[in-house]
Amino acid sequence: MNVKAYVRRSTDLSRDDIASSAQSNCRSRDEPAEISHLIGQIYDTVLDPTQWTRVLETLAHFVGGTASALFVKDTTRKTHITVHSWGYDPAYTRIYMEKYGQFDPFATAQLFFEIGEPISAADIMPHSEHRKSLFYKEWVQPQHWIDAIAATLERSATNYSAFSVIRHENDGVVDDEARLRMRLIVPHVRRAVLIGKIIDLNKVEAASFADTLDGLASAIFLANGGGRIVHANAAGHAMLAKGAVIHASGGKLIAADAVSNHALQDVLMNAEHGDAAIGNTGIAIPLSSGAGEHYWLMCCRSPAARAARPALHIPRLPPCSSIRQRWIYRIRWRLLPRLSNSRLRRCAS
Repeated sequence: MNVKAYVRRSTDLSRDDIASSAQSNCRSRDEPAEISHLIGQIYDTVLDPTQWTRVLETLAHFVGGTASALFVKDTTRKTHITVHSWGYDPAYTRIYMEKYGQFDPFATAQLFFEIGEPISAADIMPHSEHRKSLFYKEWVQPQHWIDAIAATLERSATNYSAFSVIRHENDGVVDDEARLRMRLIVPHVRRAVLIGKIIDLNKVEAASFADTLDGLASAIFLANGGGRIVHANAAGHAMLAKGAVIHASGGKLIAADAVSNHALQDVLMNAEHGDAAIGNTGIAIPLSSGAGEHYWLMCCRSPAARAARPALHIPRLPPCSSIRQRWIYRIRWRLLPRLSNSRLRRCAS
């Protein structure tokens, strides 16, 4: 995808020129497939962030550079966090953090450019002035670097995240083709980073939710309409392992007592059709073990899965989660006297 096209008569072309032109034409024909493959690799990082190092190497070569990184800067606190990188010397990275980061001309200037717009040192100051700076003489030049091209991915009033590619002396300063190539890939890098953040946030929320369930003394199970267990807290796993009251068979929740199990399977099946289909008989199911232990199995649908109407629940029970599954609560018999006799009769009928 050459930005500049040179047209000369064949009589003016040397043998080397003809060979170079032929190679360039081959690259031009191959590049759409290369770009498509590269974009696919970028989105692979959403599900596997460990791929970023390899992808950053590929992106650096595509743009025309010797190193690349995804990083976050806080211009107020003067902090720099490298999230993923390729091609950087750890020793120079360390002294950048300790000393030279505050002199980086990109550090604050990048806040004032449009999100996704590629910028180079020339967009901030003339190259002649940049090369006289302490930052260039003591940190850039010793690494045989000459320029960089970067694009902001996200920003707030004082901080931003960005993607950058470093140019070696052999690559030359950033040119039009490097800018064009950055414009091709930056939107995909930005989307991949944003999607990855959402997925990471959901993972944290799911882990927090699981920790909350594990902190409850009651056994809790999430099951789908077929009775297949989606999640169980620590107390739930302990109850399944004991197997005296309820157990798992083929991944499905099964009550030890045949009558109770029939009622449980009906509730799980009817739960797919809303609270009206569950009815009072599906709210609480009495369970017992051969050793004389008694429990109530409390069932409810999540607010996200039910129709827009009040939930059927028993007072003093924990509220339903917003997850699209059923919660099944086991409440010890000692809690039952808190409920009215009429309510108990309706639950046990």
